[in-house]
Formats: sequence, structure tokens, C-alpha cells
Amino acid sequence: MAESSTTATSEGESRTTVLSPGIVESRNQTNRTQISAEIKDFLAGTTNGGWGILALMKSEFRTFFTIWMFITRVPSPSWVDLHPGYLMMGMSYFPIAGSVLGLMYAV
Repeated sequence: MAESSTTATSEGESRTTVLSPGIVESRNQTNRTQISAEIKDFLAGTTNGGWGILALMKSEFRTFFTIWMFITRVPSPSWVDLHPGYLMMGMSYFPIAGSVLGLMYAV
């Protein structure tokens, strides 16, 4: 764990930071190609079993449950993870998941 340090700004103010300077910029410098290759495979359709009707249905279910897991603490299926591609695809599911949650909390 990084030690907390105090830095001075140009106005003479000091602020307490947990991270040392430059640590945020240096994150993921080594595996950037791996991440971009994973997203390229996702966009090409090779990670979800192709473009058949069953693969598309599984992709939509995974997208919905990714959003469900993202906005709730309600258990999700074990085959769902927070893949960035499914989070991007799931923007249209936020109102649906929010409505279902609202109904659950209202009852």
C-alpha cells in the first residue's frame, strides 16, 4: 500500500494524496495490447461463439446480467463478468434494470 504524502500546489495549498506522482499514468502500460486485442475479438464476435441466433441470445442475456450486476448487489449468474464490451452494449438495459429494481423495492 502506498504511503500518504502531502503535495503543494502552485497556489500554496497542500493536498493529501495516497498515490505517488505518475502512478495513475503508468497503470496498464504493459498489457495495453492484450486489452485492445480482447476488445477487438469481442467486437468481431469471436468471443461469444459467433453470430448464430443462440450466440446472440446468450450475448443479450449476458449483457443484461452484466448491467444487473453493475447496478445491484443482487446475485447474478456465475457466467457473467464485468467485461467492458458488455457494459458498452448494455446502455440500453439501464432503464429496464432500474425499472425492475424500482418494482422490487416498491413491493
